Order: sequence, then C-alpha cells, then structure tokens
Amino acid sequence: MEKKTREETIKRVEEMQQLYEQVLRDKKELGALFSKLQKADKNLQALSDYYSSDWMTDQENVKENYPVLGQDAVWEELVSRQVLYAKILKFCTNALIRQTT
Repeated sequence: MEKKTREETIKRVEEMQQLYEQVLRDKKELGALFSKLQKADKNLQALSDYYSSDWMTDQENVKENYPVLGQDAVWEELVSRQVLYAKILKFCTNALIRQTT
C-alpha cells in the first residue's frame, strides 16, 4: 500500500510541477497582455480626447466618409470599452479575493 501511495504522490507532484511551469508561462503572457492593455487604453484615451475636442469641427468640415466622424461609431466604442474594463475589473477583483482566502 505504501508503494502505491508513493507512486500516487510522485504522480501528483509531477502534475503539479507541470502546472507550476504553465503558471510561469501564463505569468509571462499576462505581463505582455497588461502592456497591450495599457497601449490600448492610451489609444482609446486619445480617441476620447479627440471626440471631446476637434471631432465636431472636423465632422462639419470634412465631407468624405470617415467612420471616425460618425457619432455612433466612436461613442459605441467608448461605451463598449467601459463594459469590457468593468468585466476585467470584476474578474481581477474576484481573483484577488480568491487568493486571499
């Protein structure tokens, strides 16, 4: 019985070792994802700033069809990003709570 228990223990440890190695890879990918998120937020903020300043003047002066000059397109993107950020925040909050319990 002890041999089987040892074999089961070794198997479990090996599985956890593989899981640990995956967690390390995940950490690297999450770091890259965080950098991407920061860049994406900077882009969105620049678009939001444009929407709050020069957008209306440009809309009146430019007759060509640019999607960015459409009122709904920019606004919907700003709102959809807020919804996505809220989902990310909720996920991260729940993950932090799980880590502390």
